[in-house]
Amino acid sequence: MSTLHPQFSTFSECKAFVFEAINDPSDLVVDDVCLLKIVQAGIMIPFSWKSWVDLGAFAAVMSEGIQKKESQQLSAELQRARVEVDSKSILAVDLNRFTNANKSKHLGPYLSVLKDKGVAHFVSGSNVDCYKGACPSPTSTKPIPFLFSEAKFAWRVYRKLARLCAKNGKLLPFKASIFRSAQLFLREWCAWKRVLEESNIQTCLLVGHYHNEGLIHACRGLGIEVIEVQHGIILESSMFYVYPNDWRHVLKNALFPDQIHVFGSFWRDQLLKGSEFKPSQIHIVGDVLGESVKKEESATRQPNRLLVCSQTGMAPILRGYLHWLIRDCQEKNMPFSIVIKPHPSERGDEYKNICSLSTNVVVSNQALPELLQAVNSHLTVFSMTLFAALSSGTRNFSVHYAGRSDFQQEIADAGVSRFVKSGTNIFEAEYEESVQAPDPTRFLADLIPQNRLLQLITIS
Repeated sequence: MSTLHPQFSTFSECKAFVFEAINDPSDLVVDDVCLLKIVQAGIMIPFSWKSWVDLGAFAAVMSEGIQKKESQQLSAELQRARVEVDSKSILAVDLNRFTNANKSKHLGPYLSVLKDKGVAHFVSGSNVDCYKGACPSPTSTKPIPFLFSEAKFAWRVYRKLARLCAKNGKLLPFKASIFRSAQLFLREWCAWKRVLEESNIQTCLLVGHYHNEGLIHACRGLGIEVIEVQHGIILESSMFYVYPNDWRHVLKNALFPDQIHVFGSFWRDQLLKGSEFKPSQIHIVGDVLGESVKKEESATRQPNRLLVCSQTGMAPILRGYLHWLIRDCQEKNMPFSIVIKPHPSERGDEYKNICSLSTNVVVSNQALPELLQAVNSHLTVFSMTLFAALSSGTRNFSVHYAGRSDFQQEIADAGVSRFVKSGTNIFEAEYEESVQAPDPTRFLADLIPQNRLLQLITIS
C-alpha cells in the first residue's frame, strides 16, 4: 500500500494531475523509453530527498562511478546471483516484502507447475538484496558504478526530467521526488542487467509491474519476455493501470509487461478501458490465489459472526470502526463474535488492544476459505478478499476510507460490497441484495489447467 502525497485526496486525483501537468507525452521519452511511470511514482509518493537534484552535482557524483567493463569487479553477491540463474530459463519475481524465499501466494500455481521441470528460479522480497548487490543503495553517498554506456543513458534521463520540471511549473514542487524515483529506476536497471546479461533466462514472471521498471527495462534490453501476474484490484481509478487513449502512442515504451495474467473477465474488461494493453496481451488464468469458496460448500454460518480481513496500512481505519462496534454491541447486550485475519505484511500485534476489549474477539491466521465458511459477514477496506467472500455468499462490507473512496465506490458500483462506518452496527445493517447479483466467476474464475498455464509462459 503506497503512501499518497498529501496534496491529493485520492489516487485518481493524483493520476489526473499527472496527465494534466504533462501536455506533450514526447517530453518523457528518452532513447525509446517513456519515463511516465517513473514520474508518476515520484509525484505519488511524498519522498523528501535532497541528493543529486542539481544536474551539476549529479554529473560530478556519477563520473566517479563510471567504470570500464574490462575493469569491473563482480561483487560476491552478483557472482552468486549469476550462478543461481545461469541454468534456468524462467525468472519468477515476487518482491512483496512479506514473501519468503520459498513461497509466493500469487506465483504458487506457476512455481508448482515449473518445479518438476527445474527451469525456474524464484526471487522473493526476502532474498532480493543479493540480486541488487551489483549496485549500492539508492540513498547512499556511494555512486552507482555505471558503465560508460549506462552513464550516458542515465545522464539523458536526468536531463530530460530536469527540462520536464522546468517546462511544467506544476511539477517543480515534485522535482526532488521525481529524481529520487529515477535514481531507483536506474539503480535497479543496472543491477538486474548485470545479473541477467549472461544468463539463459527467456521469460520473467513478475508480480506487479509498477515500481519494477528497472527490471522490465533490463529484460527488454536482453530480449526477455515479461509476464505480469495480477496481484490485486485493478480499476479505472488505479494509479498504474487504465491509461487514457491519447497516450497510447508512447505507452508501448512505458515499461509495461508483454503480457498480463488476470483472475477473471472483470479485470480484463477494466484493462481494456485503458490503452496500455491490447486484448491479445491479456489472459485469464483464474484464481491463482486459491481463495474462492463455492457457495454450496460453505458450512452452516454462525449468526452475528464477523470476519475482518486487514490490509497493509489500513489497520488504524479498521481498529477505529471495530472499537466503536464492540462498545455498541456490549451496550446493547448483543451477541457477537469477531475473527480478525491480519495481512501477511503486518507484525501481528496491530489488533492487540481491540482483542482486549472482549473475549469474543480473536486473531486468526487460518486460511481464508476456511474462515469464510463459518461467518455470515466480512469486513475490510478495499481488499481482494471482498471478491473471495463474494464467491462464498458472505455479506460484504467496506469501512469507508476517504483516501480510497474512488476505489471503494467502483467496488460498490460493481455490487461487491456495501459501505459501513462508525454509527452503523454491521450486525444490524440491512444488506439489500443487488437487483442483479454479480457473477463471482467474473472476478475469480476457475484456475486454468496446468498445460494451458505452461503454454502461456512459453516454455521451449
